[in-house]
Amino acid sequence: MAVRAAQAHLACDRLFTSAVIDGGYTWQTGNAVEVLQREIDRGDVWYDSAPRWRDAARGLALIIYAMDGDRRIPLARWPTTIGGWQDERVEGDIEKTWKESPVGQRVVARIRRPGTLERVCRGTPLPRRAATAGASRVARLPISCVHRWWPAYSRRVMLLDNLPTTGLPGDFAGPQLAADPGQFVHELPPEVRRELTRLLGAIARGETGGDVEGAVRAAMLDAHARTVAAIDRGHGLILLRGVPVAGYDRAALAILYAMMGRALGRPMPQNLEGETITDIRDTGEDPRDPDVRLYRTRAEQDFHTDGADLIGLLCLQPSRSGGVSRVVSSVRTFQVVRAARPDLAPLLLAPWFFHIPGARARGLPEAGARPIVTFDGKKLETFYIGWYIRNAQGLAGVPPLDDARRELLALYEATTNDPALYLDMDFQPGDIQWLRNAFVLHKRTAYEDHPEPERKRHLLRLWLGIDRLADGMPRFPIEGGVPR
Repeated sequence: MAVRAAQAHLACDRLFTSAVIDGGYTWQTGNAVEVLQREIDRGDVWYDSAPRWRDAARGLALIIYAMDGDRRIPLARWPTTIGGWQDERVEGDIEKTWKESPVGQRVVARIRRPGTLERVCRGTPLPRRAATAGASRVARLPISCVHRWWPAYSRRVMLLDNLPTTGLPGDFAGPQLAADPGQFVHELPPEVRRELTRLLGAIARGETGGDVEGAVRAAMLDAHARTVAAIDRGHGLILLRGVPVAGYDRAALAILYAMMGRALGRPMPQNLEGETITDIRDTGEDPRDPDVRLYRTRAEQDFHTDGADLIGLLCLQPSRSGGVSRVVSSVRTFQVVRAARPDLAPLLLAPWFFHIPGARARGLPEAGARPIVTFDGKKLETFYIGWYIRNAQGLAGVPPLDDARRELLALYEATTNDPALYLDMDFQPGDIQWLRNAFVLHKRTAYEDHPEPERKRHLLRLWLGIDRLADGMPRFPIEGGVPR
């Protein structure tokens, strides 16, 4: 049986040397010692004095365990044997004789070879034939490789056998929505726009108390009910059109937008500094710098997800040209990739290392590991930022992408960019876009700005946490620091 994978912890960022002690591997991390153990599961075995046919329901296996405190976590299981009756010529006659088997020892020797455990952590199957030549007693592996992700990965890969091809939440085809915009666009009625105009005037005068926020919620009651229906039971996206932004400064609009967001969920930090509302505009930074987040540039951002349950954008000013918001169902994307390459698609459920921009300057881990796709038997979620995966290459503790993963990334990104799947939205001033992050990948095309500073493209972004969705998206902690 090919090894599925041991999984990497989110904060896995260093390599440690292990050595064989008392039949297991140990490695030191500060004051803690973690142990990798091996054990032969004998299954159904009978020691008969003569050959006899028996039906063994459970075969023998070599099992590798990781010790996490008092827990033993099984990492991998290989079929093996401890011996059996075999034909042997004895004084000219063929007789059945009992033969011990050293196969288990050869498998363990293969595990000891340098780099093998790293391959297991990356989800690369071991070869079926174990080799002893050049075996070493030392291996290197990421420190928390045995902790967080592997049990969930094993379960979710098995659950893929029951993954329906249609009817999953968040599954849509962009051209079908484009043909009927009423499925995702809601125009705010005139009376709502008038009430929002009145409330913006109050906010501009410094009235930001509970009465104003309550009035904002009342005015947006129908629009927010439509938003909840779209993200809970629909395609996972909605475009609200008609917020009166002309003539109001950024500060007043940010307060109004935050009030709208709090009616739907809990504002979440969007960066290492803990900001909960972010300006999306070109600041002149270099998009080639891996520590620069691309929303601060005019460069194209390919399809990706963000770091919360619900992602919102309020358009204050569109660009002169370009800057199209393009969305695609990550659920449909996975289905297409799986149909095209069923051999590669399960790797999306294995851990991948993502670069964390700006972490090095703050003394924080520069990369974290998590799956791209998770499936719990009911919904299929995706977290994906392709350039963060590539930017993590070469960082300490990050294994290089093998050929299978490089091929899978290319296929995944080509699929997201298939016009048969994606939907384009051209933002107008006053548009609010809400996306369920677990189900919808989004992209922004490159753009050109107006020369006048007040006419440059400018959006406000909110990330919201919504506990009832129970989505597993990584989030920046409230107190600051790397996402988890």
